[in-house]
Amino acid sequence: MTVIVVIAKECLPGKVKTRLHPPLSLEQAASLAAASLADTLAVAGELPATRRILAFDGVTVPAEASGWEILPQTGGGLDERLAAIFDHLDEPTLLLGMDTPQISTALLAPVFHEWNEQSTAQLGSTARLRSTAQPRATAPNDVTASSDLTASSDLIAPQDVTAPSTVPAPRSPDSIPEGGAPRDPNQALDSQSAVDAWFGPADDGGFWALALKNPTGALLRGIPMSRADTGAHQLQRLDDAGLTVRLLPSLTDVDTIADARTVAASAPNTRFARAFARMNSSARLDDYEPSAGEQATGELDAEPNADILFVRGTSS
Repeated sequence: MTVIVVIAKECLPGKVKTRLHPPLSLEQAASLAAASLADTLAVAGELPATRRILAFDGVTVPAEASGWEILPQTGGGLDERLAAIFDHLDEPTLLLGMDTPQISTALLAPVFHEWNEQSTAQLGSTARLRSTAQPRATAPNDVTASSDLTASSDLIAPQDVTAPSTVPAPRSPDSIPEGGAPRDPNQALDSQSAVDAWFGPADDGGFWALALKNPTGALLRGIPMSRADTGAHQLQRLDDAGLTVRLLPSLTDVDTIADARTVAASAPNTRFARAFARMNSSARLDDYEPSAGEQATGELDAEPNADILFVRGTSS
């Protein structure tokens, strides 16, 4: 039983995708962001999730999120906002941003296949145990709160998973083969291995997806953001917590016109690609040459991009 959460910001001109201006107008950049979000919500809506939640910063919820639960984003930095989402939930949770409209159900299916099958098997085992167990009287003080029922003996306490302010040589996603690997590279994963987390690295050093079987914000709080090694630090945090992590494919997230062109070409049937094609034909984006400032790596937007799950690392 897996929850899917999409974190997004209302797509208003000047508030989202500001690095696409120029060559796009602020209105066009917002329109492209809305198309990316619509694609993301459409794919998420087709996945076999037990709950669908939009972690939203804004007023007007997109039509594609009709029927979804709406969770207002908290304040603070990106790490705090992401941590708050995982603290809010006690079920296996997949968190996605809105900057990778090229995602597909096939790409994310392994997460749901793995955890939904395990949950079904556990429910079946519990039902069989209950049917054969002798009834016993239960005193009121034996009743355990529902929040405690999800606790796991191998769940790391917050003080155990909080990384030091300086993490030496964070683990790179390149050290894990796509499709997954155990913490110990000499130990092979088999079909019976318990997967604790799924990690989707981004080409710029961030990450586009993070799924936790036992969600806790302590696994994200304090991760340095807006850096080329953000994803590596996050992966290191998961590893330090003793989690078995499997990788999803590396994707390009949309921050720049070059990113938009790459993503549109890789997913031509998306709303994002169609919207970009219309803008490309009207604005002659192929002729656009970014300035030296736009080509610089590791630069932050004047307006923080709160609409993304991950912050970009090195710009392409």
